[in-house]
Amino acid sequence: MDERERKMMAFLAGMVWKLANDQWLNMNEVQQLDNIMSELGYQDLDEKEFRY
Repeated sequence: MDERERKMMAFLAGMVWKLANDQWLNMNEVQQLDNIMSELGYQDLDEKEFRY
């Protein structure tokens, strides 16, 4: 695991910790999560994918 990947994993672990402790994420943190998802190749899911 390189330095960039370690930083991403540390950030993600911190966000999970905040959510597990009932803390809100600020808009900057949400944007950082979106950037990480983009770097990893994830794309936004279409609304149709959430329908039952």
